[in-house]
Amino acid sequence: MGRAQELDVLIPLWAHYLHIPPESDLDPVRVLKAIAWNESDYGQNTTPLKEPAYLPGGRYFTPEQAARYKRYGVAAAKSYSSFQILYPTACEMGFSGTPQGVDADREAIRWVVELLNRRTFDRDAARTIEQIGDGYNSGRVGGFLPREYMRELREHYDRLA
Repeated sequence: MGRAQELDVLIPLWAHYLHIPPESDLDPVRVLKAIAWNESDYGQNTTPLKEPAYLPGGRYFTPEQAARYKRYGVAAAKSYSSFQILYPTACEMGFSGTPQGVDADREAIRWVVELLNRRTFDRDAARTIEQIGDGYNSGRVGGFLPREYMRELREHYDRLA
């Protein structure tokens, strides 16, 4: 089974765990699919991406990240899977495996859902796909406002209707 086919199975199974406010009218399956499209062309481009902020000297190079870096090297500062979730972020959510372990979509989706719930729905009460994109990409709704990312996410979400 290819990544796209696996996503077609996994996303509907996990979408109902999202804490999307009912008044938002957002479709949880479309939300997860739009993120996978935005991050990896729905599993077609899952090359791990390095995030310099999690490397030595980076602003997120915490003592916890330093320990991960010492153990795994630059792999500890990369994003993985069709959702391109950062390894340190997955660890923050509770993941305890290797960086390559979060590359599997069947593992990553659990942490993506946890991330979305913590950062966008429970903490910041996101109600639009743009707010979800901001929280997912920048870590906080109203944060650094990745406008291009949010625009592309909206396009994917609308296309999936």
